[in-house]
Amino acid sequence: MTFEAKKCTMVKNSKSGEIMEYMKLNNDVVMPVLGLGTFLANDDEGYEAVKSGIKVGYRHIDTAAIYRNEESVGQAIGRVLCRA
Repeated sequence: MTFEAKKCTMVKNSKSGEIMEYMKLNNDVVMPVLGLGTFLANDDEGYEAVKSGIKVGYRHIDTAAIYRNEESVGQAIGRVLCRA
């Protein structure tokens, strides 16, 4: 299955005033163009980077099981989004 970008749209968050560019894929999924990568981040670095990234507006987190930091990345997401 392949996905092709249809167009980019700039969206301004009415609460924070942040502006993010989004891309709509041909399956109608909309995703942020800019993402936070976690490749080569160790557990502590990954945790802090993801936590900080979400706080400043990142909503596209690039991760993979092969990076071997998925537990710390998941904990950071849960900590910020669930306020755990």
